[in-house]
Amino acid sequence: MILFRHELRQGWRSLILWTAAIAGFMGLISLLFPQVKDQMASINGLISTMGAFSDAFGLGKLNMGTFIGFYTVECQSVLGLGGALYAAILASNSLAKEEQAGTAEFLLTHPLSRASVITSKALALASQLLILNLVTLATVLLSLILMGEPAPVGQLLLLHSAYLILHLEFIALCLSLSALSGKRRGTGLGAGIGLVLAFYLANLVANIAPGLGLLKWLSPFAYVDGAEIIPSGSLNLAYVGVGLVLSACSLGVAYWWFGRKDVG
Repeated sequence: MILFRHELRQGWRSLILWTAAIAGFMGLISLLFPQVKDQMASINGLISTMGAFSDAFGLGKLNMGTFIGFYTVECQSVLGLGGALYAAILASNSLAKEEQAGTAEFLLTHPLSRASVITSKALALASQLLILNLVTLATVLLSLILMGEPAPVGQLLLLHSAYLILHLEFIALCLSLSALSGKRRGTGLGAGIGLVLAFYLANLVANIAPGLGLLKWLSPFAYVDGAEIIPSGSLNLAYVGVGLVLSACSLGVAYWWFGRKDVG
């Protein structure tokens, strides 16, 4: 619990900055919607003629004249990609920074097992991403109230729950990268950011090319594709199950490798 609180104290500045940026932008989008909804409704027909671009972002499956359709498209790149990058940056540095700064050996002189170190850090990271998602959701709801727009609370909760799952999965993936990278400064961070961008691109490619649908099973972004979630009203549990298995395996790698490596 001491290490958990320490990690939260260390990360509060970046949490405030990332939360302010993402929540502020999504709040602004929500405030702007009443001014542009008539124009958005009029381009629904045009979207269907945009071919690959429309397919990549699932525009043809959403009604852009409704708030939830408009919001889903914006959320994909801002909260989805932005939050995943934040999770990757935090998690990729989490264990590696102790070795790079020479504090790992000192940390383990305290009555802490290596497993408890990873657990405390993982819980602190998950807490920060939970705060980011909750503040963003609250900001959006407040913006809708201020503008007098009806809030599709159920759909917003479903969408934000999906993105929280996405962010937690990247925490698990990048914690394993952090454990594996060791003292090589920047290795885990670069790999973590590259992993997020590669998975995001893979999902776009899978949307454009149906023959490459297998990529959807590999990319966490496919599990939280709002263009699939909003029309169906539910998460694809098969995709989520794959994500949970991948997360569990990644955490297993982090526990196993950090538990056996020489951190001196």
